[in-house]
Amino acid sequence: MVFFYLICQDIAAQQFTLRGKVIGKDTGIVILEYINANYENISDSGLLRDGSFEFKGSVNGVDYVFLITDTNYLYRDGKVNGFFFIEPGVIEITFSKGDMKNAKISGSAVQEELERWRKVQSVSWESRNDILLEMDSIRELLKNGSIESAIASKKIDSLRQRFFPIRDTIFKMDLSYIKHHPDSYLSLKLLDDYAVRLIPEDSVNILYAKFTDNVKNSSFALAFRKMFNTNSKNIKLTFPFDDVKVHDEAPAFSVYGSGAVSITNKSLKGQVTLLEFWSLTCLPCLQFNPELERLRKKYNERGLKVIAISRTKEQELPALFSYIRKNKFSQWIHVSLDMKSGPANNQVFNGNFDNYHYPGLPRTVLIDKKGKVIYKEFGYSPEESKRLEAIIGAAVNEVIR
Repeated sequence: MVFFYLICQDIAAQQFTLRGKVIGKDTGIVILEYINANYENISDSGLLRDGSFEFKGSVNGVDYVFLITDTNYLYRDGKVNGFFFIEPGVIEITFSKGDMKNAKISGSAVQEELERWRKVQSVSWESRNDILLEMDSIRELLKNGSIESAIASKKIDSLRQRFFPIRDTIFKMDLSYIKHHPDSYLSLKLLDDYAVRLIPEDSVNILYAKFTDNVKNSSFALAFRKMFNTNSKNIKLTFPFDDVKVHDEAPAFSVYGSGAVSITNKSLKGQVTLLEFWSLTCLPCLQFNPELERLRKKYNERGLKVIAISRTKEQELPALFSYIRKNKFSQWIHVSLDMKSGPANNQVFNGNFDNYHYPGLPRTVLIDKKGKVIYKEFGYSPEESKRLEAIIGAAVNEVIR
């Protein structure tokens, strides 16, 4: 009984109130995702009334929470849905609709620490963000078919040459902050930004071990450990795409028509088939797709088929239809692995490509007339595109005996 009382006292001491104001949006559903003082994953929903909302809960130390103000918006880019720090006490957040990145937040010392640190790095961050905006503009031009792939590739290569030195400068500053502030929740957030991706697993463990107990026992630390363990395991996993071998029989796949299988790898024997796994949000994919259409047109009469596989949810289909129309990709066979119903607009089908699963994009597999894999690659470069063209040229001219 005494133990239960102590727990309640501890949780009460960790209570927070989050008050928010969304300028330009009066009503709607608001969702707050966080880990409470009992280390439970919470997804709390509330109503937006006259642009205001309020949440009450508990948190252990601090947590880096996710706020959703538009459940139909799928991205976590800080427009209408985004992350920020909360801690015990009263937190207030105000932002204009569609601009959560520039929210004004008060009541969280850790959030203020993050904002001060970003000001120290402001010159580098402004340069970084300017480059990313330029990349976004090229992405939109590619989506609209308003720029040639070769020109886009040159522009993107130039931007990347500017981007990586700036990214490395920010990384070195953040790494120094982590090492010199083991008692800071911000240090944990910075470690989370780079863990596995830029900081090797063993180095992450060493840096984490030096954090104080307050940091390690926070709600955010639990979220970090879960994500870090998942990412570490994923890096070591072998995916089906890893097992696809050149010169082997192509693994089975299916494209479904109106309630039945309409295309399989077996039904395509006698033709050269290119499987392209891509996404509308993947810039290298958008660079590569016009090249693939050029190859399809060049070798179409000699039997080259292109099957484009994405994970486009049904609410994203209008954007996909627009992309297909503007870039004249209507001769491709389009598949969405997230389609739950039948063919959409007679343009996008569902299918089964489990034997080719891998988390990265773009992925390309070329299958010859005999059903053998003759090319397999991850990523995109103009040089690799030339190699693929040479292999396609040889494959379509091959005579099956």
